[in-house]
Amino acid sequence: MISAQQRAALDEIPARQPFVANGIAFGGMVPQRTIPYRVVAVLGLNEGAYPRNSPRSSLDLILRHPR
Repeated sequence: MISAQQRAALDEIPARQPFVANGIAFGGMVPQRTIPYRVVAVLGLNEGAYPRNSPRSSLDLILRHPR
């Protein structure tokens, strides 16, 4: 009985959500990396905030002694 209910619930979920056509899609950058469009506009990135500056570790020998 439980497996039949689970199967019915899973059958209601669409297998794949289509990309938004003629609209706006919201989401994180990683899930959106395969958007099949020629132009993708990213809004809301503050100047100087992306890419962020990582704190430098004193243990990072490559940064301390670059070649």
